[in-house]
Amino acid sequence: MASPSSSSSEMPSETRTIDGLEVTVYQLPVMKSLDLANALIRIVGPALAGLAGLWPSKSAGGVGEGLAKINAGALAPVVDQLFARLTVDEQRSLIGQLLAPVSVIVEREGKKKRYDLANGGDIDFAFLGKRMSLFKVLRFSLEVNFSDFLDFVSTFLIRLKEESPSSSPTISEIHGSSGDLSRRDN
Repeated sequence: MASPSSSSSEMPSETRTIDGLEVTVYQLPVMKSLDLANALIRIVGPALAGLAGLWPSKSAGGVGEGLAKINAGALAPVVDQLFARLTVDEQRSLIGQLLAPVSVIVEREGKKKRYDLANGGDIDFAFLGKRMSLFKVLRFSLEVNFSDFLDFVSTFLIRLKEESPSSSPTISEIHGSSGDLSRRDN
């Protein structure tokens, strides 16, 4: 992918200030976004069943708002299961793909510097001392590139909870203890 700065006139983007960082997220080309969506679904999909039972009612506005309403203690096992599925290499790959269409302007000691995060090495410099900001920027990248998918996930979780709250499959029922992502027929 071309760096965001070389394609900024061609690709739609959104800019937001996050924790003092000026963050611009460019939309991914459709085929790259489909590839990334496939990877995200394979990793996040099994956790959706566990999340469905915790999801708030129709009052939830979207994925971010829905997650904010869930008790952190109840969410912990779902998050643990999600991260247990990721190897370090997979984590780095997903983070790199989500940050590839992002540029960040950082001000340090009165000087501004732009980091185009398509070059993975710049990620460390852009978020130096701002680890939690990295997660907020990842969320912003997801919003820009997958807002329709995130709306679908929120609607899916609400429907799953309403239609079958007591019979929602568990994470282990969906992928088994072996980590197989395909649904098992018992």
